[in-house]
Amino acid sequence: MLESKVNTGFYYTVDKEMYECTNTDCQPITDSGYVFTNSGEIYYCEYDSEELEETVCKIQSCVTGQYYYIDGYYYRCDSGSVLNLMTSKSCVYSAKYVINFPTILSNDYPSKVRYAVDKIARNNRSTATYKRGRNYLPVVPAVYTNCTYNFEDKEPNFDLVCVNNYVTVTRNNEAEICSIGNMGYVYCSDDSDNPNKCNPSSAFRILNNPILHILIAIITSFIYFYYH
Repeated sequence: MLESKVNTGFYYTVDKEMYECTNTDCQPITDSGYVFTNSGEIYYCEYDSEELEETVCKIQSCVTGQYYYIDGYYYRCDSGSVLNLMTSKSCVYSAKYVINFPTILSNDYPSKVRYAVDKIARNNRSTATYKRGRNYLPVVPAVYTNCTYNFEDKEPNFDLVCVNNYVTVTRNNEAEICSIGNMGYVYCSDDSDNPNKCNPSSAFRILNNPILHILIAIITSFIYFYYH
């Protein structure tokens, strides 16, 4: 049972029921879809309109340490797939952030993200959407930096680096693609199955492997001291 007085929003109870509450009135949900609860969790609920089956809700996992843009706010994914509102302590100007934009809220995308999504589909014959696994929320990931925090409005502001799979051309007329794993642009490699599609360069990922950097440094030092 819910308390007699709760805040407006959605609540998932211990008896595995999803309720929508307004002030003191709480009712079980009557639609299928994604629900963002007041406890910071996202569920996907399947409701049987004929009421022959019980409503089933499954929590949607998020990537720990990454951020999610929901209803105009930035949330950090913490342990247990709980989304907590981003605070000023998490806002570091020199840091880079992966911010995910749920596809179910595509109408709320910032203009630059919407532009990139449309251009990726049109020019790169690809998609910016990414779904990590079965119970993960489908999102459009993007890399941001230069975080500044507005204490009056209690909201962070960022500069966009790139949107997942967005392709750009350098001054040297070389194609680069946005790689979320590399937190920025990397050189493109050809796709054998689709010559018009650009993929992140595997060579770049190998060269940027930190373990490989250490091995190279050790080998270089050994050769130097051996011959000197």
